[in-house]
Amino acid sequence: MDQAWKLLRTRLFCEKTNLVYDSLSSHAPAHRFDHMPYPEEVARHAPNPAGWGTGMEDSMLNAGSVLEACILRARFEPEHRTEALDFARRIISGMEACATVHGTPGFVARSICLRDGKSCYINSSRDQFTLFVYGLWRFFHSEFATAEERGRIARLLAEVAVYTERAVRPENGN
Repeated sequence: MDQAWKLLRTRLFCEKTNLVYDSLSSHAPAHRFDHMPYPEEVARHAPNPAGWGTGMEDSMLNAGSVLEACILRARFEPEHRTEALDFARRIISGMEACATVHGTPGFVARSICLRDGKSCYINSSRDQFTLFVYGLWRFFHSEFATAEERGRIARLLAEVAVYTERAVRPENGN
């Protein structure tokens, strides 16, 4: 567990965006994300509108799973509680950015370009939304969430509900 935690925190997590990315270019810390797309590529939807194959296609899947791991670590390993909760709060910050950076309330971007901290691909998916909701719901209902955090989470989840009621319809191909 400690080795996996260290890999997650020091290799796959980006301090700039508070997101966990999918892959590494190099084990050299300064070059670990060299393969990530540039904002211009994201704006052109290159290589595709979901960003598949870029390393930034599944940050919301990662975030929901990581939040669950943080909650469990804080609960069952009291000696790591502070570190686990600090990391959970950083992940929540990254999730909130993925739900707000684009200006469409309720849309959950898969990830954010680490080069500019704001570009995101236009395509998301049900699994991204599902793990986004799951992770936030789990933290909201944990003994660790503050009243302020519960308020932020409730707002985000309400926006997702409104967005999905509007967007997920047979006539939209969903």
